[in-house]
Amino acid sequence: MSEAAGWGAYFALVRTLEWRVVESEELNRKRATERFLRSVTNEVLSSSNRNWIYNAAKADRKNLEFCGGWRKTEALAKWYGEEPRRVAAALRGLWAPYDGSPDGLPPRDEVFARIRIFATQLPFVRNLRGAGGRMALTSALLMRISAEHYPPFKVRMFATAYEHTDHSQPPQDADEATLYEHALEFLDKFVEEARARGLEWPSNLLEAQSVVHMLRYSDPNAGGRPRAAESCRQVAHQPDSVSASAGWDAYFALVRNLKWAAVESDELQYKRTAERYLRSVTNEVLSSKENWIDAARDRGSFRRYLNILGGGWRRMTYLAKWWDEEPERVAAALRDLWALHDGSSGELPSRDEVFTRIRRFNKELPFVDKNLRRPGGRLGLISALLIRISVEHYPPFKVRMFTTAYELTNYPKPPDDADEATLYKHALEFLDQFVEEARARGLEWPSNLLEAESVVHMLRHTAT
Repeated sequence: MSEAAGWGAYFALVRTLEWRVVESEELNRKRATERFLRSVTNEVLSSSNRNWIYNAAKADRKNLEFCGGWRKTEALAKWYGEEPRRVAAALRGLWAPYDGSPDGLPPRDEVFARIRIFATQLPFVRNLRGAGGRMALTSALLMRISAEHYPPFKVRMFATAYEHTDHSQPPQDADEATLYEHALEFLDKFVEEARARGLEWPSNLLEAQSVVHMLRYSDPNAGGRPRAAESCRQVAHQPDSVSASAGWDAYFALVRNLKWAAVESDELQYKRTAERYLRSVTNEVLSSKENWIDAARDRGSFRRYLNILGGGWRRMTYLAKWWDEEPERVAAALRDLWALHDGSSGELPSRDEVFTRIRRFNKELPFVDKNLRRPGGRLGLISALLIRISVEHYPPFKVRMFTTAYELTNYPKPPDDADEATLYKHALEFLDQFVEEARARGLEWPSNLLEAESVVHMLRHTAT
């Protein structure tokens, strides 16, 4: 495939995205990270007695991702703890204002030179051994200068974009600066191609990088299948008898555009890890008044668990607060939610029993927090807790991602007055249908509810 044809196919993928989602889930977060980095580092760069990385990450968990993931953040924090003066000097060199420009923004050649200097300072520890991993950390730190001019870099997402567009790959022996230079040139080309097509976005490097990030799971070998999102929108307006099957056909065209390896590594593995982890930290705690949520929050695995919660860390923070205020009541509610046997033949409680437990737990859950006032938000938290029973049978729930899936497949939506249990029942029935439709098409996956929910999650940004 020629590069021109590659860009044509890539923009078919781009058109499946919703701009409001790109803005809300990508741009806003990165701009906030830029401001956050500046706010927590201004006073620190002049001293050497404060581990700003550790304190910043602890203060705002969302920013654990700003260094290419929490593992690299911890490696950087450890380095700062061991050699604070050396790290501060290295960061001052990376972030220094540039006297040769009116706005102090260093040009690319200057930034590439700084990257090479900073890379020689970085320790070759686990998670920072390869040029790509080291560049991911360095590029995240560069956001302090300007996220719009120097956006984050991750090897795999750019490799996928290069394959999609038939853009040249960087040299195999490329160092950190060469990898980043290659990526920025690709983003320049992306913006140029968008402008040539009369599109309003992406209009700058940060917008282009955000789109690349959102399309990182797409399969470069999927041919013309990305156009399926448009088909989904068309069948939604057909009669129900026609659009029901056509909606699923269009949805499976999107499914085939995903890489199974990405579904497994980025979705299934961490959810199964979360199930095991949740069991390990709660087994002994349910019989005591210890606040296991606060204790768990200090452990690395808890950060993965936060990602699957409906609404994230804010709802877990509220659950911790509720435990502090009424530990015995919360423990009793959780014991009831997590009990295994209900008289059924298997070890797991039946769905009807789980729906009953959801309603009982919901009655105990206070309505005072703004993130827990609606049934969808409350179910997001409850369903995340349910994975302790079995993530494969009772996967997480988020309102918007299921709403998108219902629209794309022309599947009926739940009643407007649905409570938490009814919303979950409706979602599980949709996942049942998803698995059944996959089997009817001779596909190996999704083969169970967790796989189906994971695919739904990965397609949540698709425009309807």
